Amino acid sequence: MNRPVNFYQITRCTEPKAFLAMLRYQSGNFSVKAKEKEILSMKILADMLYSHGVAVSETDGFFLSVNFRFGKEFDLLKINHSACLNIELKSSLKDFTPAKAEEKVRNQLRKNRHYLSVLDRKLYLYTVVTDSMKCYHMTEDFQFQEIAFSAIVKAVKHFFGEYISDIESLFRPSEYLVSPLNHSQKFLEHAYFLTQNQEDKKKEILEKLHSESVILGLTGEAGTGKSLMLYDIARELAKNFSVLILHCASELPVGLSAISRNIKNLDILRPKDLQMQNLSDFLDNYQYIFTDETQRVYSGLLSQIWGYLREKQKSAFISFDSRQTLSMQEENQNIAEWAYQHCDKIYTLKSTIRTNAEIMHFIRKLHNLHYHIPAQIQADLPEHVRICYAGNGLETDNFLDYYQLPRNGGYRLIRLDACNAVIGQEFDNVMTVLDNLFYYDENQQLCAHDRQKQLFMHMLYQVLTRARDRLVLVITDETLFTQIISASGDEIL
Repeated sequence: MNRPVNFYQITRCTEPKAFLAMLRYQSGNFSVKAKEKEILSMKILADMLYSHGVAVSETDGFFLSVNFRFGKEFDLLKINHSACLNIELKSSLKDFTPAKAEEKVRNQLRKNRHYLSVLDRKLYLYTVVTDSMKCYHMTEDFQFQEIAFSAIVKAVKHFFGEYISDIESLFRPSEYLVSPLNHSQKFLEHAYFLTQNQEDKKKEILEKLHSESVILGLTGEAGTGKSLMLYDIARELAKNFSVLILHCASELPVGLSAISRNIKNLDILRPKDLQMQNLSDFLDNYQYIFTDETQRVYSGLLSQIWGYLREKQKSAFISFDSRQTLSMQEENQNIAEWAYQHCDKIYTLKSTIRTNAEIMHFIRKLHNLHYHIPAQIQADLPEHVRICYAGNGLETDNFLDYYQLPRNGGYRLIRLDACNAVIGQEFDNVMTVLDNLFYYDENQQLCAHDRQKQLFMHMLYQVLTRARDRLVLVITDETLFTQIISASGDEIL
């Protein structure tokens, strides 16, 4: 929960413990954090605004150190129905040259403009450096300029009056967390972001790839941003080196072909494309070899590539998820064990950022009926997950036709036996069908009636995690439907 607060009132506490206690109490966000220098910067700004004629009532409605699901934090944010005011604070930029300091501020405001543009409101974007009281502004047309403090005063006064108290629903992670496969243009325009955790890992990975011959791995659940991070690192390296990405699917999506055409030094191919080449001679054309969805590369080809890398002392970077296998051959390959044996270091992404929290909690509940969904998530679940019962084939077709209509969400139907066609892709709205292949065992764990049951569970996981915003399950087995919809006692899904 995040509630707006009165900026002046909050900043009367300068002792960090008291400041945070006050902010957490008034905002309802008990996980909010702020460093001592950040608290001091807030007080300096509040005092300066007051001394320049900003009334205490004019500092109502601000969100302080607000952090959204997609991982972006804003220092001060105020939103009304037509505009948004964002003020970022820097305690000092003395450790940077003047040019570097301005570049740092400019880049932050440019990113903030991208994040806030989804609000479809007029944006007022500022930065205040509190030790020098230098102030900067990013205009609507991306013009960056130093301004007088009086402009900040004017902006705050302009926002006096009505403001929006519940802003969580205005920020959808799906607007920011793009897939290179489905949103190639956004990727090419750099209209995406990495979380701070990803940025930190990216920095370390690039340092290792630049300084030594290494083979690095990246793993994590579906929706943690593995592919985006891999493609982002590849594009960074391609500024100075030739890079090959192996996309492990039967066909190369149109979006990836566009990325390959438009980024110099970056080629994206399928593993089977290498079968038509003299492997060693072909790979000699690249300084770095990347593979996405590595669990889908056949072990024979993988061994050849690894032998080449070690012999030539070249570096590689792979992503993998052992839960997203789609054949018995992939299952038996046990990519996780193989990767931990062959990679010099493996990084793990833990926070699911692509798929919204409601869907991810539902997926966990679906697999284990004993799983407890937090009350706040539970309340919002019906908006993101729909469960239907269809007693026969006609009723199933009726539901599928209904949800595929644009006015009803234009859901993408993905059947389990077709999930191979959507490898690495994502869609806002997804629906699928569960039949009597699935059941719950005595421990309330979802299982499959088949000798390849683990494979079917992975296929189901692959389908469900393609959804970014909404999910529809059409269930054709009444017992299964009753168990899911009832979901252990009074907790209704």
